[in-house]
Amino acid sequence: MHADGGRERRELAGLIKQARLDVRTASGRRMTQQELGGLVGYSQGNINKIESGQIKIEPETVERIIRDLEVPPDIATRMRNLARWNAVGIPFSGQRALVPEYARKYIDYEPDALEILSWHELRLPGPLQSEHFMLRQFATAESVDVAPLIRNRRSRRELFRRPALRRYGCVIAEEALHRAGRAFGAGVVCDEIDYLLAINNPANTRIADDRTCIQLLPTTTGIAHLYGDFSILRLPDPKASFVYVEHVAGAHYLKSARQLTKATQAWDEVHTAALDRDHTNEFLRKLRAGFASG
Repeated sequence: MHADGGRERRELAGLIKQARLDVRTASGRRMTQQELGGLVGYSQGNINKIESGQIKIEPETVERIIRDLEVPPDIATRMRNLARWNAVGIPFSGQRALVPEYARKYIDYEPDALEILSWHELRLPGPLQSEHFMLRQFATAESVDVAPLIRNRRSRRELFRRPALRRYGCVIAEEALHRAGRAFGAGVVCDEIDYLLAINNPANTRIADDRTCIQLLPTTTGIAHLYGDFSILRLPDPKASFVYVEHVAGAHYLKSARQLTKATQAWDEVHTAALDRDHTNEFLRKLRAGFASG
């Protein structure tokens, strides 16, 4: 099965479309996309995207479709399984089984995001990690084949070049780099900074382009309060968008409009306080020189 669940999503899309076409209205004609949208609370445009497999669909929406269209039990069971796999990922095996369970939904949805806005005070997100940084993280793992973990991280880097992506904005605290230096050594952090500089260079389109922007928040910045690490994923289906917040016991997925608004306000705060792209690159070069010399 494909890592991103594309085949399964297309199968679910086909079953939903067929279920709609199987319904006959009082006048004998087939149900339209607009009529189905009215039943489940979606626009005709979103139903069209669902039926063409362009966007993921939440299990609860599939349940409404099954109920309202009176889908036969055997087909309904298949639709439920496909919806569950699209929401939290195809049953993980191989390299995907090594991904923590709490992060699987985030990683499954990440390739489909139109916009990702994230703040990292404690760590560097997977797509922004250099090869050397990744290898050093897993160097102390005992009895673990790190090759699948590295392949997973490499595949996440393709995010920056996906046509659907409109914006990837990441604010990183300076302390995250110092923390990495204390843990992994100056050489690893120098390599990591080189990778961040390459991503943050819009002219270097081999890795990313001007849709991607990394900003650094210096330790000396006068900001009263810093939030725990979080990422906002805006998806083609607005109802599926969420905030991902990791914590000591796993992660939270926040989905309400209020929670998305609050997270966006928090991100705007650190984004405004952080250095812009050019000053970030200048600061990163100075940091690198410091790590290299000392």
